[in-house]
Amino acid sequence: IISENNERLLRLVNDIFDLSQIDAGVLNFVYSEFDANDLLRELEGLFGMRLNENPLVTLVCEAHLEPIMMHSEKQRIIQVLTNLLHNAMKFTASGEIRFGCRLEGMEEVYFFVSDTGIGIPEEDQKKIFSCFIKLDREMQGTGLGLTLSQTIIQNLGGNLELDSKVNRGSTFSFVLPRVIKPELIKPQP
Repeated sequence: IISENNERLLRLVNDIFDLSQIDAGVLNFVYSEFDANDLLRELEGLFGMRLNENPLVTLVCEAHLEPIMMHSEKQRIIQVLTNLLHNAMKFTASGEIRFGCRLEGMEEVYFFVSDTGIGIPEEDQKKIFSCFIKLDREMQGTGLGLTLSQTIIQNLGGNLELDSKVNRGSTFSFVLPRVIKPELIKPQP
């Protein structure tokens, strides 16, 4: 319990710090070359262990054997996918959580996290990307994760999308350029 609460507190502090840096226009983005599939496998190992505590939920990672090479901000993409996977775990009591990526043409990569959880009512779907918005006050979290994730993805040249049906689950997705030229990306306000 102490370890879990320490992790939550650290995530909260980091999210607030990152949002403050974004507001100040000084959030660090470090670009490198990597295989998107390696990034997925790394997350599969981490979240697979966490889901061992809930045998009613299956984690499915759709990583490919063929490399999907990117020149982008690997740690920020991991940060967004981690946030989306945490949310999927929170709101999925049984069923599956599926995540992965695939090429969209030759120049873009599509990432997604999908679950069979409680879903999000249509009237609430737009507002969940705003700061401090929580649809369920009983659930843990601060309402900052999706705001931060959307801002990061926008800064990388994409947009975080949502497709959700109540009692059928949610899919969060985004498309990023395979090669990001940092000088061409304009920071989002």
